[in-house]
Amino acid sequence: MKRELNSKHKILYIVLSVIFIVIIVVFGIMRIRNYINEKKEQALIDRTVFQRQIMEKDDGWYYFLDFNRTEPEIGQYQYYYSFSGCNLKYETLDYSYALVTDIQTGEVLQTIPNTPPSLATCHISQNGTNGKTVAEETAQINTFLKKKQFHEKITLEDLSEMKFENLDSNDIVTLWNQFDEKNYFHYKDFGPYSNFAVCNYMKNDSSNNYFQVGVIMGFGFIKEIRIDYINENGEYLTDKMENQTASKEEQQLYQNIQKIENAVIGQQSFAVEDSYPDLKANSFYTPLFDLLNQYEAKK
Repeated sequence: MKRELNSKHKILYIVLSVIFIVIIVVFGIMRIRNYINEKKEQALIDRTVFQRQIMEKDDGWYYFLDFNRTEPEIGQYQYYYSFSGCNLKYETLDYSYALVTDIQTGEVLQTIPNTPPSLATCHISQNGTNGKTVAEETAQINTFLKKKQFHEKITLEDLSEMKFENLDSNDIVTLWNQFDEKNYFHYKDFGPYSNFAVCNYMKNDSSNNYFQVGVIMGFGFIKEIRIDYINENGEYLTDKMENQTASKEEQQLYQNIQKIENAVIGQQSFAVEDSYPDLKANSFYTPLFDLLNQYEAKK
């Protein structure tokens, strides 16, 4: 009886040992497989590059064209492009809004103003109500670029199949031909503000005499910043400068704002007030530095 019990214990020990060994082997295989997959994913990330070209247009509009190239296999490339734009001058525009629709019927249930306004939500046609909207044309441009998969510099002739009604084909060509292989970004090269949206806008909590700051980011870096001051009459300082109606005091304000903009871009930081102790000590500029510090706090 004792011998049979010992035999059963021995068999149980062997079975448990085998199970334990199998578990270790399976776990080891899984670790190796995960390690290989992680290495493959990391290699793909390292071979993925980005660029964003930006163009300033009229009345606060900025256009940008994104380039994304992946290399799933060495020497084999896949290209992705995205054209869009946003307005950093106005908090909202009547014709720029997101649509909330019924999933089943497609009926528009609500419109939500966009801040900042963007080309992708501009429901307006420059050629009358029967023409395609800016949003529709923007989507068509992206579909066209995806289909064509251009790799080299382009000309207007390359875009001849695309009918432009609202936007200018010259702008697409200009943005495209600014791409430079020396200026690629990798994931590991992203800047400190990588959690920011492409376009950002903030203003002081006031209905008159306030500052506003609009920013365009590029892979975690500050690519464009637009600071404006709006007086009690709703007049934009940038408009007064352009129309040559600004007073000497307003001209000085404009120059100071330009200095601050250049510092933000140059230092790649919104925390620039210590670079201008005279302005920091002037309470007039406190609301502006508060806005910039709010941006910095979002990092």
